[in-house]
Amino acid sequence: MNLLRKLATKTFWFFVDPIRKTYWFTFRPKTRGAKCLIENNGDFLLIRTTYGRKIWTIPGGGAKKGEELMETAKREAYEETGLIIEKLHKIDEFLNTKEYKKDWVEIYHGYSTNRNVTIDPIEIAETGWFSASNLPEVHSARVDQALEALMRKNHEGEQRT
Repeated sequence: MNLLRKLATKTFWFFVDPIRKTYWFTFRPKTRGAKCLIENNGDFLLIRTTYGRKIWTIPGGGAKKGEELMETAKREAYEETGLIIEKLHKIDEFLNTKEYKKDWVEIYHGYSTNRNVTIDPIEIAETGWFSASNLPEVHSARVDQALEALMRKNHEGEQRT
């Protein structure tokens, strides 16, 4: 059954993705999303999706209509990892126009007291906890961006005290 679901998902995206990208190229819609840098005991959770470039990145996704981006970060983190995130705070933001749409994305940082990840194998291929100094060789530039933003925020916090 799982194989059938996986095949159906791949077939769906094979046909839908070109249509979706054509729409984005033509109309340049404005979208919103959030990513969540999840920390536990100094390690950070990275995921590899089953679609796209399949490189290590941080959990995240698109906001639902009317949803606050902090809530998007919590929801996406839970949907992709099964983890409940605590002490969530915004560390960065960016405009992504790579896929022709105007995608406003906020990056959040939060903590999980649990390291036991539960994934949906249709969307997530693999997860792992990594220290900032021992990241997988092939990872998204967004991982570096999030870690640098976290270091900046921590440094700013230290200077205020």
